[in-house]
Amino acid sequence: MPVFLSASWRQLVTDAARAIDADTPVRIEQVVTGGPDGEVRYVVAVGCPADGPPDLTFELPYASAVALARGDELPQDVLQRGDLRVRGDLRRLADALPVAGAIAVVREQTTFPDSPPPPTG
Repeated sequence: MPVFLSASWRQLVTDAARAIDADTPVRIEQVVTGGPDGEVRYVVAVGCPADGPPDLTFELPYASAVALARGDELPQDVLQRGDLRVRGDLRRLADALPVAGAIAVVREQTTFPDSPPPPTG
């Protein structure tokens, strides 16, 4: 099974996003900081090519990214705590929901770290 944030995991998420039938195309860049491999950036696109500028960029620390991908936390909790920074066209936030769905689809196919550090805040 692919390790969370590895190239093979990012490809699984990309494939899951391509399979989503969304009403509005959206391109999301995710930036995960402080992980075992340093900063990881990737783009997930729903209903459009991954090339081009992102509509939104989400930046968060590794522990919060793990908790979200595992389904242990909700995005609004991470945002409220101040761990999730969002840049771009904030009117597009609702359009980004299918991207979270793509990550949830691959959850059962993902190898996560045994004990991530606790979320900050």
